[in-house]
Amino acid sequence: MGEPAKRRPPLKVEFNPKSEQLQAVTLKSKSLWGGKTAVVAMGDLLTLAAFSLFPPITNTLVGSFSTEREALAACKDKQPDLLYITECLEQVSAGVKPKQAVDSDDTFMAKFAK
Repeated sequence: MGEPAKRRPPLKVEFNPKSEQLQAVTLKSKSLWGGKTAVVAMGDLLTLAAFSLFPPITNTLVGSFSTEREALAACKDKQPDLLYITECLEQVSAGVKPKQAVDSDDTFMAKFAK
């Protein structure tokens, strides 16, 4: 019989907030997001907190919400340049779609799906 198949070592997944690559992206993002405002709407509270606390996002935030109703009200009131939203939000009200939050051609919506 032949040699047994060699096993590859498991891949390492590491998040290092002080990595050079992340620092470079953070620095570049300042010019991309400079002067912009954003609303974040994510149903998972851990994801909402982690996303909202990333410095380039934090610097643009006018609000972070876990419900569609709150995000919709903030978008109407604040008219953000950017809307980051997931499909699964808490307490979604019947008949209100996330796209209704974007009632301006000047708002860019980034939709995250699982």
